[in-house]
Amino acid sequence: MSLLNVFRPKWQHSDPEVRIKALQELGPENQDVFETVATSDEAVEVRAMAIRKLTVISALRQLSKEEKDPLIKRTAENKLNEEIVKILKEFRGTASDLELSYVDEIANTRFAEELLKTMPSSELRLALVQKCNKPGFLSVVALKDSKEEVALAAVSAIDSETLLQDIAKNSRHNTVRQKANEKLKAQKAEPQTATSATMMLFKKREALIQQAKRIIEDKSCLSHTDEFNGIIAEASALGMGPAQAELDGLHETFKEKCREELAKKEEEQKQKQLLELKVGQLDRYLEEFEKILNDNKVKESQLRVNEIIDFWNTHKDNVPAALIKRFTAAISRFDRLSLVKEEKDPSDEKAETIHDDSIVQSMRLEIIEQLKHLAQKDFSEVVSRQVKSLISNWESLPAILESDVLFETYNSLKNQISETFDKASALQDEIFQSNLVKLQNLIKKIKSIDENVNFRDIAKTLKDSYQEWKEIVGEDKYRYQEIWKEYKEATSRFQEMQQWESWHNERDRETILEEMAFLLKEEPSKEVLFKLRTLSNQWKTIGPVAPSRITELREQFRELFEKIMERCSPLLEEQNAERQKNLEQKEALCERAEKLVSDETIPWKDKFKQFIDLQNEWKTIGQVPKEMNQILWDRFHAITDSFYAEHKERIKQEDLIRQENYEKKQALCEQAEKLQISENWNETSNKLKKLQEEWKAIGPVPKSQSDEIWNRFRTACDKFFEQKRSHFEEMDEAKQANLKAKEALCEKLESLELDFSNPATLDTLRSIEAEWKAIGMVPKENIESIWERFSSITNKILESYAEINEETRNNLNEIKAKKKAMIEQIANLMENAGANQSADITRSLQQEWKTLGSCGIDDFDLHKEFKTICDEFFTRRRDQLDIQEHARKNNLQKKYMLCEQAEQLLENLNESNKEDSMNQVKHLRRLWKEVGAVPREHSDKVWKRFNKACDAIFGKDSSTNTDPVPEA
Repeated sequence: MSLLNVFRPKWQHSDPEVRIKALQELGPENQDVFETVATSDEAVEVRAMAIRKLTVISALRQLSKEEKDPLIKRTAENKLNEEIVKILKEFRGTASDLELSYVDEIANTRFAEELLKTMPSSELRLALVQKCNKPGFLSVVALKDSKEEVALAAVSAIDSETLLQDIAKNSRHNTVRQKANEKLKAQKAEPQTATSATMMLFKKREALIQQAKRIIEDKSCLSHTDEFNGIIAEASALGMGPAQAELDGLHETFKEKCREELAKKEEEQKQKQLLELKVGQLDRYLEEFEKILNDNKVKESQLRVNEIIDFWNTHKDNVPAALIKRFTAAISRFDRLSLVKEEKDPSDEKAETIHDDSIVQSMRLEIIEQLKHLAQKDFSEVVSRQVKSLISNWESLPAILESDVLFETYNSLKNQISETFDKASALQDEIFQSNLVKLQNLIKKIKSIDENVNFRDIAKTLKDSYQEWKEIVGEDKYRYQEIWKEYKEATSRFQEMQQWESWHNERDRETILEEMAFLLKEEPSKEVLFKLRTLSNQWKTIGPVAPSRITELREQFRELFEKIMERCSPLLEEQNAERQKNLEQKEALCERAEKLVSDETIPWKDKFKQFIDLQNEWKTIGQVPKEMNQILWDRFHAITDSFYAEHKERIKQEDLIRQENYEKKQALCEQAEKLQISENWNETSNKLKKLQEEWKAIGPVPKSQSDEIWNRFRTACDKFFEQKRSHFEEMDEAKQANLKAKEALCEKLESLELDFSNPATLDTLRSIEAEWKAIGMVPKENIESIWERFSSITNKILESYAEINEETRNNLNEIKAKKKAMIEQIANLMENAGANQSADITRSLQQEWKTLGSCGIDDFDLHKEFKTICDEFFTRRRDQLDIQEHARKNNLQKKYMLCEQAEQLLENLNESNKEDSMNQVKHLRRLWKEVGAVPREHSDKVWKRFNKACDAIFGKDSSTNTDPVPEA
């Protein structure tokens, strides 16, 4: 021990074990220490520990690139990847170049699969998908990723037909399934381009090289001779190009291994033949020995027996166990017989012979009984061995006559069992051959495993294949020993991978234990519990370790887990209280959801929105006690299923309604298309506007047909209104021309010298009037002004003419008097403007006014006065009608109250209050008559309601009441 240790920190101690322990105790804030030790410590195991505690990405990256020691380099690489994984797992937000560079580093490592499943950032998942070249990882993303863009990128990078078929069936996104189907169709339909054909050629060459290498690595090359010759033939047909030299070298290696293997097999065959000769000779000697024992001629053949025993002891190496067992049994019998011979008293020889005969007889009877019992059993190796043992025992007894009853019974049983065994043996052979084929296929499957895929997948395949092997072989393992050797050879190439995986799994588990040790030192918090749960889940996902370390690691994990849970127990109690509160909230939410689903009064659209709100609220509520979690979830899930089942049915109904709406809108389109060429502008405009109102009232159509049907309808309407606009633009130009023409006529009239004695003047006036009438419409804003100008001139002319023509004067005065009387009549109707009769009279006077003609110079003022009073009349009429309608609505409410009072009397009616109730009904009827009219659409309905209640109180049947219905 160095004296300087006293002055150094423990991580610089001279003892590596002390340094390791010191590093374990240091917290994560000591990254500079970890970096120093990782780069400069002389002990590899100390450096490895420092690297496991190091979290500085730059330092880990430098170590992984520059380190020469393979263990340190591998440890640094693993730790670097683990730290990058932690960062990417926790990253949320917009990715920078740094995060994207991390994705590049991790893309084709074993961590990529985990990140593709758990990384929260869809942007980073997309980047990882674009960088990853492992179809197995990408297929999981295409199947399950929640982000459609990420899943699409994954399926775009997959070319495996098997994976694409799985994605086309099972992906959660419709677009991804479509993309997979498109790629499958493209693979089948599109011819290969020159580039893809070249790439395919290179891939085929590489595949042949890899196949050849795999065969050479197999311990039994001779069994693959046909396969290797097939590779050579395929390579010759394909053309190997630059790879031919490598293939030739592999071919020579293969032939050399075959020669060595053949020589080895010949030697083994020779040894086997020698062994068979030796076993045959030993078997013959043993039969001779057993015959001597059975004939009880040990003493006479003592010399020969000694020779046999010596020969056996000299040559019994590598002899089958069954033969050894027979020899051992024979030696035991020989020893017993020799002992009996030595102790036997000659005077008792006769008695002993008699005694031996009775024992032999009882032994024969016992053998026969056992054979009878075995004859009833099904064939099996155990039964077969028992039968052979009994036969051997029988034959070891002294011989008896063939005519003896016992011998006949024995022989019959022996033949019966032999026949049964022969049939069973034939069946067993058939099953054996069938199983051999299955096992050979299983071995081929194992040999075809790609070593480049994730070892966990390989381990699962091997585990499944072993389980399948056991199911095929069953209990008869010995019979399949030869093919079992082939199976072991096929799986042996994965042994090193398994050892490496076990070592790596140990490191992963040790890392988790270290992190748990740090957690134990932290103050109890929700974060600690979350980390503990995360570490526990990671522990479960790590693969197997070496058997020698299973118990040790498991105990360390259990101990740390229990200590952390014990420290966090107060926090757990708080969590339990919070979970109980969450339980109450979720139970209340379930009740609300059940009530909502069963409430038929709520419109479905509102119900759907409320249910979505409940689902979102469910998500915001935290965890509940574990024992209630599944029960509560099942309850809420059942409500959800029920709701969405009904929603699905409603969607189906809506689809039918949408289809009906589509058909209705098609009919509207057809009508609009018929009207689009019409030139009856006003009528057609009204018809199209009515169609547009109908369109709005119909409701939605199937989404896929919405744009198409709307464009069709809009096109038809737009075509008509465009034509109408063009037409009226032309009309506006014509109206301007008409206005100018009428202004010219007005100017002509204004400049006309009036000489009513001159016939030419009258002709000019008639011509101007006819021309005025012939001119079409003028712009709307000029109608009144041009008409006032023209009327003013014509009224003056008419007034001038009346001055010289008494008849005309009288006629004008008469018209003037009538018009004043009409204005006065309408003024008198003003108070009763709400009456229909007054409105009819006013409309009649308006028509009559048009037929009277002009009354001279005062006509314009009278017309303005008439128009003003008509407008005032109809304004007052609208006001009075509004007042009447309001009064009718008030009356309706009063009559509803009378109905309710009558119904209340009916509800409380009994014999004791019947007379009083009838009197109250009479009073209600008087009140009914005092209330005025109600809106017409409610009149009959409210009267029937009131009359029904009243008649019921009087004991009448309202359905047979013949009284006229009063005005309600």
